[in-house]
Order: sequence, then C-alpha cells, then structure tokens
Amino acid sequence: MLAIKRHNEILKRLKTTGNVRTNELAPIFNCTEETIRRDLDKLAEQGALIRSHGGAISLDERNTDLDHHMREQRNATEKRAIAKQAAKFICPGETIMIDESSTAMAIVSFLPREMPLKVITSSLLVAQRIATHENHQLILLGGSLEKVSMSFHGPLTDLMVSRLRIDRAFFSAKGIDPLQGASEPSEDRARTKQFILQYSAWNCAMLDSTKIGIKADHFFITPHDIDVFVTDKQADPERLAEFKALSLEIITA
Repeated sequence: MLAIKRHNEILKRLKTTGNVRTNELAPIFNCTEETIRRDLDKLAEQGALIRSHGGAISLDERNTDLDHHMREQRNATEKRAIAKQAAKFICPGETIMIDESSTAMAIVSFLPREMPLKVITSSLLVAQRIATHENHQLILLGGSLEKVSMSFHGPLTDLMVSRLRIDRAFFSAKGIDPLQGASEPSEDRARTKQFILQYSAWNCAMLDSTKIGIKADHFFITPHDIDVFVTDKQADPERLAEFKALSLEIITA
C-alpha cells in the first residue's frame, strides 16, 4: 500500500476512534511497526495528529470531553487491568475516593465485597454501582451536576470534601506529563480534582498508555503529589523512566 493511502486510512480511523496504536495498525496494513511509526511521525510533522507513546491521538481528542458511554468503551481491557492492580492497595476499614473517570470507575468491580470500606465519590455512576455493596458505606458528594461526566462539581462539592478524611484517592485524567502532571479539558473538573487530591493522604493515578505525554488545558496535580502511577504494559519504558526519576512508583498492568 502506498504511504499516502496509509496516511489517509490512519486519519480516517483517528476521526472515528480518537486514538490509534502502532501495534494494532501494523497488521491491518500488513507492514512493520517501524513503518507505522514513520507514518505517524510524518503526519505529526504535518500537524494532522498528535503523537502519543505507542500511537497517536486526533487533534480534537486532547481537549474533547466524551460522554461516559464512549469513555468506558475506549481501551476497556487496559482499563480493567489497571483497575485490578490499583485495587490491591486498598486495606480494610479505609476511606477511599473514586473519581468519575472510566478507568477509576472500573475499580468498583475489584473491590472485595467482604472488606469494610467507606467510598466517597462525585460520580453518579460510581454511586449506583457501590449502592448494592453491603459492606461498603457510600458517600456521594453533592454540587452542580456536569452531565457529560455525570459527576458533581463546584463550591458545595468542595465544602463536603473539606469535612471528610480520605485515606486513598483513585483518579484518572485526559493525559499525564512527567513535568506538569495530570490534566483535564474541563476547568471545573480539574479544579474539583485538585481540591479533592489535596485532602487525600495517598493518591493513585490510573491512566492507560495512550494518555502518557498528553497535555489538556487544565493541570490539577503534579507528578510529585502522586504516590503511585498505574498504567498498562504497552507503555513506553523510556517515557516511564521519566516518571520513575521523580521517585514515583510505577506499576504496569
């Protein structure tokens, strides 16, 4: 296949899916991963896409808010693997915070049903799933409902958070950068996350490898304030080394 035809097909896929992976494109186009990397580099030079480690994202993806249905479908296998690893840190009797992200939401499936826990969340979807857990006390943060993420934000949310103890917070983001930290396209969501994580004794970032190196408009936590970063096994080892140099514990699921 001619390079120009591959480029057009790659851009079509990006428009539909928002992100692509090198190892998935290579067999589709019956070529090597190195060929796909060169294609993505060329398209990035032309300003047609944004390179990410292991693939690329569309120009619109960086600061686009997807609804919760679409977010849950994206990289679902990797998100469940990340959530399973992150859940291993939880201890009986703790108060944990789970944010509205689809990756953090996946942790609900791995909470031991017999383990006594207090679960705080700003997400209606997380609350619905926790409500049936007999040994898990649920605290739903109030505030102004953001319908895209189905989560609450604003001064009332902050007021509730300021009166609670949080042992561990589990969160995700649109992207994470080794210098500036995690970021979101929504200013309100970023501000709420920043406030919550300041009150948490231990913070766990849960982001799949397609989000490494991505910068959205609003940063809410620096790498130095993250205790553990859980990602998937497709993450670039060289890029992960940049996070490890910050004394940040890295776990690949």
